[in-house]
Amino acid sequence: TPANAPGSVTAALLAAYGTATLAYAFTYQVPAPSIESIAPNVGPTSGGTVVTITGTNLSGTVSVTVGGGSAVITSVSATVVTAATPPGVPGTAPVSLTTQGGPTTLPNGFSYQVPAPTITSIAPNTGGTMGGLFVTIAGTNLGSTSSVRFGGTSASIIAVTPTSVTAVTPAGSPGAVTVSVTTSGGIATLPNGFTYQSMLPGITSVAPNAGPRTGGTTITITGVNLTG
Repeated sequence: TPANAPGSVTAALLAAYGTATLAYAFTYQVPAPSIESIAPNVGPTSGGTVVTITGTNLSGTVSVTVGGGSAVITSVSATVVTAATPPGVPGTAPVSLTTQGGPTTLPNGFSYQVPAPTITSIAPNTGGTMGGLFVTIAGTNLGSTSSVRFGGTSASIIAVTPTSVTAVTPAGSPGAVTVSVTTSGGIATLPNGFTYQSMLPGITSVAPNAGPRTGGTTITITGVNLTG
């Protein structure tokens, strides 16, 4: 057969005594596509990862889906299709591609991952050993924060956004401690991120403030930070 456009054609045979034809005698079909590899095959759940799909018979690709969501096709050739992934849920997802020759799917062709969190700063980064200080932890990918720890001790979480976490410091011992944040994407730590400082005591009054020189007067000292 010679090359031809897709579809059914008539076959004709020319002989010395005339011509014989048969309508719809032969059907030209577009070869079915296949996917061999996808690179990169890992990306964030937010989507937007530009992937290169390598395979055969990919010309005329009309759609690409990842985990059921439509990807944005940027270029097509007979062996390569590039597309930007749609948003997805954590885990592996099938990648499907459709041409005039039909659909093809690569199971578990792409993995969606939650981006790992990072901590860039903590403010304020010093406070008393008694805890109770409101601090703001700034960073990235913090939206799913489930735990904040200061030197291994859990802090109370007040508010969470993708770029910051507000927490209340727990009590701690004097010195610098590591601050860690746990999200669904992993754990971020900032060594020496917060410093606990001993609170200096202060005396505001003594009562009674006079007594015999022989001693024995019971006095009450009033002030701040007198524990210990």
